[in-house]
Amino acid sequence: MKVWYGNEKSYDAVLDAQVQLKALLKANPGLEAFDPPSLLEVEDGMGFVNIAGSLIEGSAGWLSMFGVTGYDDIAEALLEGVGDKSVKSIVLKVKSPGGDAKGVRQLGDLIKNVGMVKPVNVHADTIGSAAYWLGSAGGHITLDEMGLAGSIGALIVHTDMSAALEKEGVKKTIIRAGVNKALANPIEPLTDEARAGLQEIVDTSRDLFVNAVAENRGVTAATVESSFGQGKEFMGHKAVAVGLVDKVGTLEDAIAHSKALQKGFKATKAVKV
Repeated sequence: MKVWYGNEKSYDAVLDAQVQLKALLKANPGLEAFDPPSLLEVEDGMGFVNIAGSLIEGSAGWLSMFGVTGYDDIAEALLEGVGDKSVKSIVLKVKSPGGDAKGVRQLGDLIKNVGMVKPVNVHADTIGSAAYWLGSAGGHITLDEMGLAGSIGALIVHTDMSAALEKEGVKKTIIRAGVNKALANPIEPLTDEARAGLQEIVDTSRDLFVNAVAENRGVTAATVESSFGQGKEFMGHKAVAVGLVDKVGTLEDAIAHSKALQKGFKATKAVKV
């Protein structure tokens, strides 16, 4: 059962991408593994790392052709930027509603470590849920005037296929050893006990998210919950007012901030990335 730091639309986008990929591979059985192009763009002493679409654990591979980005692909771009001597600072360009809960903490920690080696800041169009976790790890966040930020929370999508299977004349039965074994499966209706178990998982996941954002933004977990948590989203100047982001502005504004960060910056050489 997948915990998702995003909305249902971003979750469905990954499922749709998987369907499209399956069709592509079926039509082209000789296709080999696909290594997505680098998410790093270097220009004028800055490295731009693109974080876009629905985000998943690992590398997106062929799914990148359908608007999905992998955490490993972002990490690779960050490390590439750190290793490129021409890159003096890094701007995360974010346009994502979120994605997988698994893997986001590790990538967030990497972003903070990279920020100790080279200056990092963020420009965002849409920066939701898992993407916001990553952005909050990147320090100063500039949000587009019409951009959305927030959606701090977790969800699990349970699909009950029991009625569809019955309609097709298919009957599946689960034989359990342990009353809580496989309760939240797709071939049985969701029981109260199963729902409670899933709720406990998403509540715990939400708490991890809130605590990470609180640390990254320098506020308390209670402030996150009361001011901009609970899955709420905020646009532009309202996002600044509640403390989600630091400034409303364009990519050019974020670039100017990035250049300012380069001046007098001293790397923490002991940090390993």
